[in-house]
Amino acid sequence: MASVLPQDLQKYQYDSYLKEFDAVVISCEEVEIKEESNKKKKKNKNKSKATKQYKIVLNDTILFAEGGGQPTDTGLMNNAKVFKVNRDSNGVVTHYVDSAFNPGETVHLVVDWERRFDHMQQHTSQHLISALAENHFGWNTTTWWLGQDKCNIEFDVDPNFESPKPFNQESLDELEEMANDVIRKHKCIVVNVEEHSQNENNDESNNNDNDGKVDRKDESRHHGKLRIIEIEGIDKNPCCGTHVSSLAHLQLIKFIGFERARGGDFRIFFLSGNRTLERLGSMWTREQELKKMLSANENDVVNKVEKIQNDLKAMSKVSKQLNKYLTIAKAKQLISEVNSDKPFITYSEQLSETFNNQYMIAIGNNIQETHPDMICLFILQKNKNEGNFIIFAKSLDNAELKGFCTQVQEKINGRGGGKSGRWQGKAKNLSNVEEANQVITEYLENKNNNNN
Repeated sequence: MASVLPQDLQKYQYDSYLKEFDAVVISCEEVEIKEESNKKKKKNKNKSKATKQYKIVLNDTILFAEGGGQPTDTGLMNNAKVFKVNRDSNGVVTHYVDSAFNPGETVHLVVDWERRFDHMQQHTSQHLISALAENHFGWNTTTWWLGQDKCNIEFDVDPNFESPKPFNQESLDELEEMANDVIRKHKCIVVNVEEHSQNENNDESNNNDNDGKVDRKDESRHHGKLRIIEIEGIDKNPCCGTHVSSLAHLQLIKFIGFERARGGDFRIFFLSGNRTLERLGSMWTREQELKKMLSANENDVVNKVEKIQNDLKAMSKVSKQLNKYLTIAKAKQLISEVNSDKPFITYSEQLSETFNNQYMIAIGNNIQETHPDMICLFILQKNKNEGNFIIFAKSLDNAELKGFCTQVQEKINGRGGGKSGRWQGKAKNLSNVEEANQVITEYLENKNNNNN
């Protein structure tokens, strides 16, 4: 390994295990970073909040600059928080921090080690999975992503590979077993730095006697030097990311799902290292809670849940049938209460899981089937003044319905819409229901007078 670092490679690219480091400030620039609000975007209210940060360029760094599918490192620069690190098109690494520093000042960097080591485990796992998939299954990696909770790799099938493996659960199980078998052999990961000119003219550098392979897709984003990550006897690949020094540090790889992706590709999701252990821990805790809730041992949990699901389905059928009888009975009751003093129906309930829009619509539909000329105003109250309303007027065409219902909803400060004899919406002043009833009364009186 060279005693002097190449100008375009950073300290972390030689030793990913460095947790602290002193560096010298080259430049510092104040910037405003706009962050979109987490609140739901509304028309004409799409505003971004700007925060003041400082762009710091150092003579060297141990903090990884986002790239190649791997997120940025975070950490501290003295006591200032480092929010993110990136690399521009010229290869300059920039740190975004919450305090200013003077050019020439020496600063102490501390990497967020828990985050860093997690990323090292996930990224090296991706190299291992991709190499095994390419060499033994005929699956070429097209892209990958290191997510906050899980990682994914997208593959396509190499048309030149002899007898590629089909993409199915059986193949994935085989690939997972193969990856974990290699991990148990605790092979070394070595970082090599090569000149571009050598790589372009030396065909031997593209080969590995132990079936490893160098992929010359330039994922490294470096200038002048090419950094190669080599998994002993398995893979060589250019990469800018941070990696473990031995496959033993991965501990375990677990595939947690797969799906078809765009253009005929397929995508697998995986966990590695501490993420796998954390997921196992959360699953164990959840299993203990379920065992307690279901009064079952771990082998009977699924059977118990299936039984509960079947019971709920049966109860749901009974509930639907009873609800049907209930709405028919309620419709008949409301019709029986209509008289000459009030030749329409007003019905109100407190909004709940039982008394909801679906329940009210079922009653209204029953009334309209037997009394198509009947006008109904149904209300579901959320509180004293606010709630939902539904107006049934099957005998009105859409234009008449809109004109009539607009007058009714104005009295209760409502807004809604509808067609085909039904209008529904939300109201903000249900204390004025009597005024809405008066609108209906006057409408019916005018209609009767016109008919006479």
